[in-house]
Amino acid sequence: MSKNDFGGYWRITHTGVWDQEAMDLVAPAHLSFADRRGTLSMIAIEASLDCRYEGNRVEFSLFGADEYDPIAGRGWATIDKAGKMRGMLYLHDGDETEFKAEKAEPPPPREPRLVPRSRRW
Repeated sequence: MSKNDFGGYWRITHTGVWDQEAMDLVAPAHLSFADRRGTLSMIAIEASLDCRYEGNRVEFSLFGADEYDPIAGRGWATIDKAGKMRGMLYLHDGDETEFKAEKAEPPPPREPRLVPRSRRW
């Protein structure tokens, strides 16, 4: 197992804390990895990852926002023999949960949401 096996888009399919509807609140819940960088998106969390690989494991720190509030944390993941990802997320001063993810194709980019003139200031 190498860091190349982690590369790409991973759809989060399970956590021990949130159900799928909650995880997909803003966008499909996912992790993505590209060399030493990555992203996490779930619920209202958007975070960047700083990744380190060792054998069949990746460890990462995360920094981003949860509904405009700063958020930080850490996590790790492994890939099992069936090609499924399993790991843990630890949010600083917040929740911690195990998660499962599956390799998937990223969804198409979202169209920007335009605010009607009547709702502008």
